Amino acid sequence: MRRTRRLLSGIAIVLAMAGSLTILPAYSQAALPGHTDDDGSNLWLKYHAVGDARLLADYRSRITQLIVQDASPLGISARDELNHALSNLLAKNIHLVTALTQSGTIVVGEPATSPIIAKLGWDAELKALGDEGFIIRATVIARKNTIAIASKTPRGALYGTFAFLRLLQSRSSLARLNISDKPINKLRQIQDWTNWDGSIERGYAGPSILQLDQLPNKVNPRIKRHARALAALGINGITLNNVNAQADWIMAANLPKVRAIANVYRDYGVKVYLAVRFDSPVAIGGLPGADPLDADVIGWWTEKAAEIYREIPDFGGFLIKADSEGQHGPSEYGRTHAQGANMLAGALKSHAGIVMWRAFVYDPTIDADRAKRSYKFYKPLDGQFADNVILQVKSGPLDFQHREPNHPLIGGMPKTRTGLELQITQEYTGQATHLVWLVPQWKSYLDFDTKATALNARVKDVVAGTTFGYDNSLFAGVSNMGDSTNWTGQTMAQANQYGFGRLAWNPGLSADALADEWIKITYGSDPLLIAGIKSILTGSWSTYEKYSMVGSTGEVRSHANHFDPDMVANQGNSMADGSGVGYERTRAGSDFVDQYSAAVSDMYNDRATTPPELLLWFHHVPYTYDVFPGKTVIQWIYDTHFDGEAEVQGMIDRWVSLNRKMSRVSFNDVLGNLQAQEAQASIWRVYINHYFWNLSGIADDQGRNVSEQSKLLAVPPPISN
Repeated sequence: MRRTRRLLSGIAIVLAMAGSLTILPAYSQAALPGHTDDDGSNLWLKYHAVGDARLLADYRSRITQLIVQDASPLGISARDELNHALSNLLAKNIHLVTALTQSGTIVVGEPATSPIIAKLGWDAELKALGDEGFIIRATVIARKNTIAIASKTPRGALYGTFAFLRLLQSRSSLARLNISDKPINKLRQIQDWTNWDGSIERGYAGPSILQLDQLPNKVNPRIKRHARALAALGINGITLNNVNAQADWIMAANLPKVRAIANVYRDYGVKVYLAVRFDSPVAIGGLPGADPLDADVIGWWTEKAAEIYREIPDFGGFLIKADSEGQHGPSEYGRTHAQGANMLAGALKSHAGIVMWRAFVYDPTIDADRAKRSYKFYKPLDGQFADNVILQVKSGPLDFQHREPNHPLIGGMPKTRTGLELQITQEYTGQATHLVWLVPQWKSYLDFDTKATALNARVKDVVAGTTFGYDNSLFAGVSNMGDSTNWTGQTMAQANQYGFGRLAWNPGLSADALADEWIKITYGSDPLLIAGIKSILTGSWSTYEKYSMVGSTGEVRSHANHFDPDMVANQGNSMADGSGVGYERTRAGSDFVDQYSAAVSDMYNDRATTPPELLLWFHHVPYTYDVFPGKTVIQWIYDTHFDGEAEVQGMIDRWVSLNRKMSRVSFNDVLGNLQAQEAQASIWRVYINHYFWNLSGIADDQGRNVSEQSKLLAVPPPISN
């Protein structure tokens, strides 16, 4: 409903700005073999037939039959995926056999279940790759040319299966095939914010696929497709529900529903986790309080954990949001978050479960600067958390903003297992209406050197555990998937879910490589199509920033919908006044800079060494300050908003040039959203430029109209110094 209202509002914006009815062009397409019915519902599991005759012949010569001897649920999943995918990709039946009788056989398995794999003598290599790693190798067995997909475990063999299929989908060469791979992060998790009523918090792609009201007797078949899609990316965990948790999920009467869901995900190596209310002993247990040191509370959680594990033996554990935004927590009882987390960890310990404790506390009494509060709250607790607790930290210190510095807790808690939380759903980046590819944003965090140690202290190293020797690692993403046909609200938003999963497996992958990979799998291998979509995708984060942000001032959107501009309500973030703009977080200001290591702190404390893209996060500067040589802050603001609006039009032009190269459904879906994005970009440009012209009194040096005021979004009088 929320997205429907927004689209209707977008239409109204187009009409209001044009002053009359605007007829948008309609586009039709010629038939495209293999792509005409592509509505996005198959995500990255499309398996379109190979169209290049020479490549198809090569693939067919190397793939003639299939052996999968593992009869476990994971083995069956690998077998069925290969059988389905290869038959479609190669446009011929690939027979399942039990003996290696000819060249071109694909053999999948692990030494314990496959005599063929066992005889290869790869045990030492497979052991080094761990339980989830795999080898994909062209080899000769009994004088037969064979491709082996081998692992120590069925889970690793499943991941190897999907990696092999990804090679075929991206039309890669199979000559001299020799790949060894394993995940960098141990826990790679999607976190859905599903509510018990089936809605999704910050969801822009329809209601939840879980269809809780029909469980446990009827299970939505889309859950299996979701499990397949997650396994294809190497995701091994899912938290089913909203972090603003409801107690219903762990009530005894409802656990069979959770079990029915877990039974589907399990077959694809995905463990189920639940977000729980800290005060559940009060809400559903009848206890007078939830003090984590109270024996009755400890006993209640111990029994509740045992009850859950009786239903779901491989249950993963709990996700907790406490003492924040109305959620109850240990602070109510005078206890620390370490004491609260450790109590829950104790209840899960014997079951090998973990607690993911969100470092999301923004109590205004902690510090006037909201960005400082989380670090100040948790830093004194470093080293006090149990070994099955992971502190789950957002990428930035504020709240999933389009541009923030990395969170200082990542690198600042050497004695605490620290995980990373990214937001895939576009809460602050256009809410699936605007095309914004987030992988470049995530890479800016992951590749940042915290300088917490002399070596290996990039964010991705800290999270993976290599910097401080953590024995566990968590890479979590707040999902953008719902029950819409294309899962993500618009087709191009699938790239964010795909990119997240691949980075969770290996955060060292480049944004450029992931763009190529996803485009080929989604749209095909036409070089012009790949180049056109890539130019749109890779520039979209920068474009969105230009028209919708004011440098890196943090939140500038309406508190009501996180979508429209509202500088007034967010003046405390931008600190914009008649003299300048930006939040002074240096040692002369809030001293946020000193939450980082000394080298990073010194860099941010100096205007001259602060990266321009983060200048206004750390410094309040005059409008006449040169951000770049010869370009003042005020001119930078004007230019970026004009440029961003123009770039959206450029995105539309490039997309239209790709007409007839993809399915009609996908083409029109993206085009419609881009047109709505263009209208919104114009609103942002008018609103922001007028706001700062009104404050600064400085005209645009290009002579463009920056005094124009939006008819739809009123701008108040200037804020005095």
